[in-house]
Amino acid sequence: MIGNKFKILISSDKIKTPNSGLGRVALDFDAAMIDASQFDFELSFLLANKPVNGFLANQRAEILTFWKRYFPFYLKKYDLFHASYQGPSYKIKGAKKTILTIHDLNFLFTKNEIKQKKYLKRIQSNVNDADAIVFISNFTYQTCLKHLQFPVNKIIKIIYNGVQLPKCEPVKPYWIPQEPYFFAIGQFLEKKNFHVLMPFMTKLEGHSIIIAGDNNTGYGKKVKDISIDLGIKERVILSGPITEAEKLYLYQNCKAFFVPSIAEGFGLPVIEAMSAGKPVFCSNQTSLTEIGNKHAYYWKSFEPEAMLEVYNNGMNKFTEQARVEAIMYSQQFTWQQNVKEYIELYKLLLEQ
Repeated sequence: MIGNKFKILISSDKIKTPNSGLGRVALDFDAAMIDASQFDFELSFLLANKPVNGFLANQRAEILTFWKRYFPFYLKKYDLFHASYQGPSYKIKGAKKTILTIHDLNFLFTKNEIKQKKYLKRIQSNVNDADAIVFISNFTYQTCLKHLQFPVNKIIKIIYNGVQLPKCEPVKPYWIPQEPYFFAIGQFLEKKNFHVLMPFMTKLEGHSIIIAGDNNTGYGKKVKDISIDLGIKERVILSGPITEAEKLYLYQNCKAFFVPSIAEGFGLPVIEAMSAGKPVFCSNQTSLTEIGNKHAYYWKSFEPEAMLEVYNNGMNKFTEQARVEAIMYSQQFTWQQNVKEYIELYKLLLEQ
């Protein structure tokens, strides 16, 4: 501790992929934490690369070099280390206290048994090293209870993610279709389940769908191939990564937002779309029913006819009152509340 300020290190290496869920969370969490705690703590951020611009450029930073990754004694000493996601491959040995945030165990739904055991072993080791464990949803907490061991001396908390739409002027992409469009966003991985939207779109003539995210993957090719086979290629826009300003425009102007994912620890886009006042249709799997609550409409089957029935019923129920209630519900997921709860936890550990 320097003066009367505790020294805290927050893992922020996922910022290197800002279009991923963990990267987006890291960016927003760090910005909110800096604003909320600048007079309470001396914050440092563990980064993969030295920031040359952005709000972290003027902050204290530790760069995760080879030596610091594999020989943690090269790191400075800290009063508290906050591992902001569950699976970092590095250890922080110099901190007096450690917090581990667990976002999900999605690999249980997507990986083979060998990889599941490997990832569980790593996370269990991180749990054993931590003084407190935070889960981003009750679903994640309940899943972890089934697959991990939590000694009784650990502090356990559920702290929901904050969610906020981009704070900028929306920008209309040049490739926006003329007809009404649906919107989806995410990494092109099997767990996102985007391919089930292709047969569904054959039932929605006169509409296009925009799926944003890096589709330069094997799964991206699969989605594209299915759209070609079904003869709807012209109505399926795989935009690739988009800017925050473009994302805001797409949320504000889509007819509805789709989340067919089968593995989520939280589901940030669900709340983003609700806050933009749009009807949200998603799968009823993992955390989505918890986060969407009664304000989303759920697919229990991915058969096109069943999906269409849920869609038609949902659009009929999405009245102005339902829209306002969904917006009000979404407003509880703020980064201000998120970091307020983390700061309380920081202080609880540091004062022990």
